[in-house]
Amino acid sequence: MPGSPVATIPSPRTVPDVSGMLKAAPENGGWTPLQRSSRVQYTRPMVGSESWIFSWREFGDGLGDVCHGFTLNTSLSIGTVEERLKNGICYLRFVAPLLGGTIEKGIHDPELGSWVYTPASGIDEVRRWAADTLSVVETTTSPNDFVNHAVTTPLPYTLSDGKTQYWKLFLLRDAAGPIGLFAHGTHALFDAHPTLKMLQILLDEIVQPHDDEFIRSLAWGEEWRNLCADPIIATGPREGWDDEGMKLVQFMQSQMTSPVPMHGLKPRRPAIQDVTTVHRVVQTLEPDVTRSVLAALKRTGHTVTQLVEAATILALFAENPDVASPEEAHVTLDLCFISLMKHLVPPYEASTHIVSCSGLVWIKVPYSVFRTEDDAVKRLCLIMGYLRDQYAVYLSSPHLPHLTARVAQMVPLRVAPPTLWPNKSANILTNIGVIDRIAKLDYYEHPGDAHPLVAVDDMIFCHSVGETHRPIVHAWTIKGRLHMQIRGADVWDSSQLEQFGSRILEFVRLISTASVA
Repeated sequence: MPGSPVATIPSPRTVPDVSGMLKAAPENGGWTPLQRSSRVQYTRPMVGSESWIFSWREFGDGLGDVCHGFTLNTSLSIGTVEERLKNGICYLRFVAPLLGGTIEKGIHDPELGSWVYTPASGIDEVRRWAADTLSVVETTTSPNDFVNHAVTTPLPYTLSDGKTQYWKLFLLRDAAGPIGLFAHGTHALFDAHPTLKMLQILLDEIVQPHDDEFIRSLAWGEEWRNLCADPIIATGPREGWDDEGMKLVQFMQSQMTSPVPMHGLKPRRPAIQDVTTVHRVVQTLEPDVTRSVLAALKRTGHTVTQLVEAATILALFAENPDVASPEEAHVTLDLCFISLMKHLVPPYEASTHIVSCSGLVWIKVPYSVFRTEDDAVKRLCLIMGYLRDQYAVYLSSPHLPHLTARVAQMVPLRVAPPTLWPNKSANILTNIGVIDRIAKLDYYEHPGDAHPLVAVDDMIFCHSVGETHRPIVHAWTIKGRLHMQIRGADVWDSSQLEQFGSRILEFVRLISTASVA
């Protein structure tokens, strides 16, 4: 039966026994055969973050669709990069075949999405698919402008055989600057961590490619055995859900209960005029400042996520000090992404689990936690300490990997997300993490080479905000610099978002003066 991934994915640096790339499939994964034509397909319902995120885009006018990738420096010709990429995409199809599938409604539920995968008939079909999936763009447009525009392109794409696909890969070639490699698609596939793992596979294939003979020799038609299992199966059984698991659900529900909407910024305009308008500002801390911040976090026992969230909360009250009910005011972080990749159990592997796999949790921070404290550094530490305690409830629970999947089954999303938000302009915040630890940035052709054949220059991404007013804040660290990005619709001015970002970083810097938790 389907659902069993590769037992041990060989490095692209080796030429393995092809038969060892498929494991005898156990009765798991959530996949079932679907016979609608002469060819058998496989399907399973979208589960957990997959389901919620796909419903965001379906009911929210593309909300969350993402274009994410790298700019690259390389001595390889663009033609060589293109040809190796095409082969690399074929390899990717084998180890992560869900990327060759599509999403349909009406199979398991009339309104909710299901994954559908058709096994490849052979290498020729796979090569046609790879050619359809890769688009080479001759451009003088900057990568930043490219991603801003890409997220206004509606999904799905239609391939040459008439099938639909919820992503596409773009190779940007510009004689005046570095090349770019970007994936545009649904967030149901492309959480940040899976996207970075996919890009690493492709960059490995550019630098040390498998040859045509190897790609042809793969067991096409059997690659469905490597389809991603649903998150409940992929993270393994969790005993005691009905008791301890439901207690975690109840804790999360307690974070969502308040008589007043969460505090947020005030938009410049009451309604979106043009959904294709992209406001996106990126700000960074210098490496020495970032080092100082990280050292202070180590001293105080906090994390970058707690710091960025605390700084954002302080910035919200600084930029909008109008608090109607101080006793009841709060900021609720209602879309905290926690990657579940480290919870995958054998034979599932994060390196090829290219699909959304996140726990989405809620944390409410009452204004009363820090309202009476006048010292800014102490206010910051009070909020970080509160966040640390709330996160500990989630992170210490063995049921966290199943939380979002279970809640999404109990309360599936069937309406436009903004209808569920008491404050339609409230902030959304995510810390991606240290990019250098998630994916390689330098790719060497041979061990011991002095210089990489391909080197990542920068990471760039943008999300569609659909019809939502909510500004989306992302933080990440790459090459020793802490980055902050704010994306908003045209209810905001870029100058307003830039000022908000500057205020957040102002509070981030304050931690350097702290000595205790």
